[in-house]
Amino acid sequence: MAFCAGMRFFSPRELAWGLGRRWRGDGRKFIFLYHRIASPEDDPFALAVPENWFHDHLEILRSHCRLVSLDEILSARVAKSSVVASITFDDGYADNLRTAAPILRLAGIPVTFFICTGCLGDVRGFWWDRLASAISAADGLPPQFEGVRGVPLAVDLSSRESRRKATLDIALRLQRMHPLERDRVVADLENVLLSGDRGNLEPCPVLDEAGVRELDSQPLALLAAHTENHAMLSMLSRDEQLAEISRNVRKLEDITGTRPRFLAYPYGNEQAYNPDSRHAARDAGLEAAFVNHPAPFDPRSEPYRVPRYYVPPLPADQFRRWLHGIFGR
Repeated sequence: MAFCAGMRFFSPRELAWGLGRRWRGDGRKFIFLYHRIASPEDDPFALAVPENWFHDHLEILRSHCRLVSLDEILSARVAKSSVVASITFDDGYADNLRTAAPILRLAGIPVTFFICTGCLGDVRGFWWDRLASAISAADGLPPQFEGVRGVPLAVDLSSRESRRKATLDIALRLQRMHPLERDRVVADLENVLLSGDRGNLEPCPVLDEAGVRELDSQPLALLAAHTENHAMLSMLSRDEQLAEISRNVRKLEDITGTRPRFLAYPYGNEQAYNPDSRHAARDAGLEAAFVNHPAPFDPRSEPYRVPRYYVPPLPADQFRRWLHGIFGR
């Protein structure tokens, strides 16, 4: 997710420049991370790239590198004059199937989708979507909202920008909770913030089981694991981490008939996983796991800490500059 790197809001300038730092590593292999191809009314976590921007991104990427499958980028030797990249998506939003997959299929571009299985078919979205929707719809509340048990915050909800800040502040607390506690707090917040008639909630639908099967049937698509409940693994015991990953792997195998081989750690920053996470990924029989922070690109020596670049929602010109920063050009 976009807030994997510390759950913060990035300004347009930061999105265009500050996130485009080149990381140490191979220098010729790059894995890019998207979440949604959509144009929601509100996107506090910068997860959604509009469809026309995504077309531009792919065109610009193809002008700079060869787009290959995750298998190929992990195993292939690349000539010194070549640059290869792979496209991935996290979480499992319905627009991955309805919007992203057809674009990539027509362009002949391989893609990997990391699917979280804990709320398949939920039209409200994931916990962070529900949080954002509830706060966005809370116009009728008093200016100072004291929070609920587990989130003792006094936050200002009197303006659009203050609600955005409150969303990020509360999400930062929630992502570090055990999933059971986190989901209870989200439900409590919804009960408080959505009491009475407070406007329409914007849906953020998650793939259902039929959608997962259809996505798996796409000829250039590979499905991979992203845990059952999108837990911050480092907050769990080693046994709990293994259970989170193994349930996810088994459910995806039950739905598609194919056992996933790769994992993306939820949130993906350096605080989101630990050595137990890497051991759990290995013990679950997965071949590699992916992070969203600077790390050497060395799948042979570090198969459970392979870096990816989160792609911010940027129009073509800003994306091109951002990409040049990553490629070091």
